[in-house]
Amino acid sequence: MDHLSLAWGTAIAAVVVHTVGIWNLVTLVLSLTTVAVSFCLTLYWRHGRAADEYSVQTCRSRLPLPSPGIPAIVSLTRLGSDIPRSPADRIVSLTRSPPRELRFDQRYTGSSPIDEQIKQVLQFAFRDFVKPW
Repeated sequence: MDHLSLAWGTAIAAVVVHTVGIWNLVTLVLSLTTVAVSFCLTLYWRHGRAADEYSVQTCRSRLPLPSPGIPAIVSLTRLGSDIPRSPADRIVSLTRSPPRELRFDQRYTGSSPIDEQIKQVLQFAFRDFVKPW
């Protein structure tokens, strides 16, 4: 900001204060602040109530509470079967069991002539574009 703009701003402020008066400026600022705050509070109060009513209407379920757990598992745990009781027991039982062999489906379409062509195109693409990169 240059000195000329600062001088003009000071001159305008001095004229406004001299014309309107300091008390009237303070009253104007406080009035505008009060109006702005009361507008925001009213807006919040009205829409806050509407939001609460909407959430009560939409979020409350009229369905009964579900039963705890899957019935078969609940019945097994009540009978005292060999289901591990704690997370540590579950980890120990998983480490003792033999690892399962993972199988992946190598088919793309289910038709072997089409799958062979797709595999060949992918091999060429990898050979020509991916490996040199």
